[in-house]
Amino acid sequence: MEILSNLNTSFYIVAILFLIVGCKHSTHDTPLALTKVSLMPYNKVIAAGEPFQLRFKGNLDHQLKLVVRNSMGITVLTPKIDNDQFLFDFPKNLIRKSGICHWSLVHNAKVLNEGAFDITPNTALKTHIESYLGPRGITAVATDFSTHVISPTDAYDNPLSQGTDVISTFQFQDKINTTTLEINNLLAWTSIYAPTQAGRILVTSSCNASSSKELTTIVYPGNGTNFKIDFQRNHSFADGNQIITFFTSDIKDANNNVISDGTLVHFLATNSKGLQLSANGTTLNGVANARFLHPYEEDTWSVKAYITGAAVSSPLSVSFTAAIKDYDITPSKTGRTITLENILSFMDQIVPDGLPVTLQLYDEQGVYITRIKETSRLGKIGFTLPREYYKSGNYKIKANVAGIVKEQMITLQ
Repeated sequence: MEILSNLNTSFYIVAILFLIVGCKHSTHDTPLALTKVSLMPYNKVIAAGEPFQLRFKGNLDHQLKLVVRNSMGITVLTPKIDNDQFLFDFPKNLIRKSGICHWSLVHNAKVLNEGAFDITPNTALKTHIESYLGPRGITAVATDFSTHVISPTDAYDNPLSQGTDVISTFQFQDKINTTTLEINNLLAWTSIYAPTQAGRILVTSSCNASSSKELTTIVYPGNGTNFKIDFQRNHSFADGNQIITFFTSDIKDANNNVISDGTLVHFLATNSKGLQLSANGTTLNGVANARFLHPYEEDTWSVKAYITGAAVSSPLSVSFTAAIKDYDITPSKTGRTITLENILSFMDQIVPDGLPVTLQLYDEQGVYITRIKETSRLGKIGFTLPREYYKSGNYKIKANVAGIVKEQMITLQ
């Protein structure tokens, strides 16, 4: 029995050893474990878009991976095996964007090696230039300016390197000015100050033998300065019918530029009673004008013109002489119709239709009752005083025709 027991024990020991050996034999069916990998020399700085490859040499395993991290995100590359080397070719999309590109050699989640290389803008290819200019309208004063901003990039839209030379050029009239700038924080910029003359500035830029499109800014005249006004009319009679035209002198800015067309000029006329008339005009070639109707009665106007917040004219005095000298008041037999007639103008002609006339009515004691307004037709005006509103009795009437006032007593029947 003891012999059988020893045999059983020996059997179990042999079986366990067989299993161990069998397991070791099965591991030889998988690839060999990685023992040593060396990195082959490579360029630490490349231009965007250039082909790039990392090579590793040693006892290799097909589970080897390369994890790449850059501005495009994280990418895992699988190698190509060439004899005893693993070759990692970088896709074009990974090396077109400039900046630092980090890599890590990984095997079964273990980092074996890591490094980085720098992708610089590719200046060997054509440079693209984005340029901006603004504002596109400035005034011809020493403190106003436009800003020219230039952002050159390579063929892959990478901003060029810090310190790269950029040329800004602008032309005004017969002068061309060139300024050399350096890229700082992805762009270059310069201020183009307004000349003292109105006109058009053309701006362009260049970098690495590439040029931008032409940009334009308009130099407008500055605010107008004080000016003079004058007038033109056919005659000086206050007939309420003719037109008097007021116009400015050439309005210019402080640098003697004619101000912009369309500038609003406000004309204000104040008569002898303190009443004000106004009209607006816009400039054309520096001159603005406005039209007023002649007054209906003798008067004197004081006229000024303004450009709001900028300039004012010197005052101008204009006188109007009376066009109407006299007229007749003719009541009817009942006094209920009052006719103002024989209203003749300065050449004894019938006054134009539409002349405003007023008739004021007072009672016998001089108490004001009413005022009636009418306009002339064919040189006369008729006023009616109906019985329903005005009782029979004695009244005083006061007529006003073009400033000529006449009073007369009437009796209403």
